[in-house]
Amino acid sequence: MRRQRDPTMSANELDVLGVLWQRGPATLGEVSDALAGRHAYTTVQTMLDRLVKKGLVSRDRRARPARHAAKVTRARVLSRYLGLVLERVTDGPAPLVMQLLREQQFTPDELVEIRRLIERAEHDQAESEQE
Repeated sequence: MRRQRDPTMSANELDVLGVLWQRGPATLGEVSDALAGRHAYTTVQTMLDRLVKKGLVSRDRRARPARHAAKVTRARVLSRYLGLVLERVTDGPAPLVMQLLREQQFTPDELVEIRRLIERAEHDQAESEQE
């Protein structure tokens, strides 16, 4: 049986999801306001409708006005898009990680976490080589 892939999203739909991830459940008006005029109200309405149809956003019609909530996590979307980049753009995860380290600014706490993850990966690799 073929594995069903997550629905694709446009950059504008990702903007809408970003608002819902940041704010939690929100009305159409709240989402539109949070996007600070980047999209017309009716465009935001269309994007929310599409995200509901794709199963990525829920709409609670019991509330007036209706409230929308993300049904998919930021981590799941990130994992999907990183998977696509790994599959179609890079020759594996190392070039992606190296590119990010070269081009992005990280906080001291983020660098500590990156070092911890590298140490854990080295430890896991050493253990698997001993087996």
